Amino acid sequence: MKSVSAAHPCTVCQKRKVKCDRNQPVCHNCAARNEIDECIYENKRSNKRVRVGSEPSKYDTELYSLWNEYENLWLRDVMGQKQNVTDNGMAPGLDNLHKINYMDFYDVLISKDLSFEILNYSLERLGWLYFGLFSDVGEILVEMEKFWSYYESSRFDPTEGDKSVDSIELFQSIDQLLWDLILRSILTTTVFFMPVHELQRLLNVEKFREYIPDLAEKSEWDENTRFQIFSVLLRLTLQKLLRVIFTINNDLRIVQIFLILSNTSFHQIYPTLGTNLLVHSIHLTNSLGVKDFKLKINDTATSRLRKLTFQNIWFRLSTIDYLTSTPYNPINLHSQNKSIIKQNYLVTRLDTDMVDVYDIENTLESLRWEILSLDRDLEETNSPSLKTLASIKDLLILLDKRIQNISNESSINKKFEIFILKLQSSFVLWKTLRAEFTQHGVASGFQKLCFQSQVIIGLFLTNIQDNVPEFNSYFLCFYVLSRISAFHSFYEIFFVSEENEQLSTDCIEIFAMMSHNYQPLNIGILSDLSRFGKLKTLKQSVKVIDGNNKLNHPVHYILREDIQLFRRMLGYKKNITSSFDSSIDDNLDNSNMSKEFLEIVNGFRSSHPLFVETWN
Repeated sequence: MKSVSAAHPCTVCQKRKVKCDRNQPVCHNCAARNEIDECIYENKRSNKRVRVGSEPSKYDTELYSLWNEYENLWLRDVMGQKQNVTDNGMAPGLDNLHKINYMDFYDVLISKDLSFEILNYSLERLGWLYFGLFSDVGEILVEMEKFWSYYESSRFDPTEGDKSVDSIELFQSIDQLLWDLILRSILTTTVFFMPVHELQRLLNVEKFREYIPDLAEKSEWDENTRFQIFSVLLRLTLQKLLRVIFTINNDLRIVQIFLILSNTSFHQIYPTLGTNLLVHSIHLTNSLGVKDFKLKINDTATSRLRKLTFQNIWFRLSTIDYLTSTPYNPINLHSQNKSIIKQNYLVTRLDTDMVDVYDIENTLESLRWEILSLDRDLEETNSPSLKTLASIKDLLILLDKRIQNISNESSINKKFEIFILKLQSSFVLWKTLRAEFTQHGVASGFQKLCFQSQVIIGLFLTNIQDNVPEFNSYFLCFYVLSRISAFHSFYEIFFVSEENEQLSTDCIEIFAMMSHNYQPLNIGILSDLSRFGKLKTLKQSVKVIDGNNKLNHPVHYILREDIQLFRRMLGYKKNITSSFDSSIDDNLDNSNMSKEFLEIVNGFRSSHPLFVETWN
């Protein structure tokens, strides 16, 4: 987006008496302080906090309503939050791994020395992904030592010969089995994030060729190789997990294992399994009393540490639960956390057993949830008012100050965690600005939205420049960039804007570069984003004679047909929740459509099907 200078400094810089670069629509001072809505230039100031421009036209309102419905259904379908891509042959099954009866995770693929090297790497650079889930993270190294001591002593017997890993499992205690799975989960998650050159230096190529045949022909590994190796380790971990998880008594370590694996693309690769394990984890947290983590004056040091661990587990599980939820889930956990914005909703329900995120111990995990809860309030509020949107922005400013207070931390672990916090906050602000623009016609709304998209893109690019591209592999990055790319690609179909066109291109390029660990879903999203480009060409090339109704166009009809397809695939039921109620008709009437109109529609659908249509 090209910079445009204003004639005078913005009112914020004038008030602070600092130098303003006069960049429009937002100066860099206000952008750095996350006060983009306050950045107003002289002669344009209004008494209202948010300046409203002309009301969106009926056409624009219908168009954005169409997109809101499309986006909700498309993301849940294509990103695997509902569809089981495994059943469609898109992901490797858990029962077709060669030599699974006697070839196992350890010793063959992961040697003792290698396991400690990967674990040390994980603790140094990725530990924040699971540190808060354990009262004493030092236990992990101790348990790894204990595991190998037991493994080596059990594996060799001069009178009986070597035992297989499966036979060794029979003699493991439940405690040993669960710690084994925790260690497997950590090592698998670490491989998911490790740079390719580190993996190639550490792993035994010959061993993995048994699982990945085309690896033999590769002299240099690439991102696709890393994903294949991760997939093998994930399947081996899940196979053992499923053999024991439902046959033992309730144990918090099952939830810990699930949360560790949830840092990867596990949910997108195996969505149905992920949902089942999520529900099981929710039941475990409720039965084990994890929710009872509020600190009391007479708590001992041990009790306090246990409660802080419970709190971190609760909010981490709430995050996974919310991000993978659909409107049709009868069981969820995140709804037990109070809404920050919708206080009237709480009064109506009179639910006194909900968790108040402002009445607990401040941790980075609770901070992450507070930011995400604003996203939830925004999603679950039908047509949020300007007052609600302003409240969300006020809260984001307060939360951003807490992020800034920890931003001086220099460890790789902390930098990774701070990046995720900044990404969450920036994305919620992006969604708030989008609501202002699409629903209220806020002045300069589109320019501010584009600027915020650039801010988010800049976060990803900074990781690449700082030589920590693995940060961009976190599942939230995939989700955020999918949403932003989709909106700008959709907008490009109907409106001419150089800045939007550039943003759409930049988003897709970054998405293609950072999403290898989310195969085959990245292929599906890129395919559908490319399809938006084809719809743009169709919109420009086809002129409808009935010019009085701009919605009467083949492109609109195709998008509505897409919505119908998503509904069928997702088992959509109208009015199942008020927050997901749709204004889009269930039935499309084509009786008034001309033969030429329908030929264009059918021709496009035949030549450019949605990705989900190619599964069958």
